[in-house]
Amino acid sequence: MFLKSVGILPDCVVVLNSSRNKAEEHLISKLRQHGIKENIERIAKNSVDESDLSLNSIKDIYKGFLSEITTVNKSQNSIAEEIDVINYNI
Repeated sequence: MFLKSVGILPDCVVVLNSSRNKAEEHLISKLRQHGIKENIERIAKNSVDESDLSLNSIKDIYKGFLSEITTVNKSQNSIAEEIDVINYNI
């Protein structure tokens, strides 16, 4: 609580969860746009794996200050409304 009171920890961290397949597809698309043609599926998979590891560490650090929102099959407006509700309840 001391760290939060001096402004080192945020009031709340919002994590937007997407499907793994969607994340990999997005990365593959970006790699292709940048002219990368070899091993793009492996690169995308490894990137998502690394992101998951980092996100798990962040979740441990900000335990109690973290809200997760699943973005699968939701519009941007409904996601924004969920974030608004989280901010309102802080």
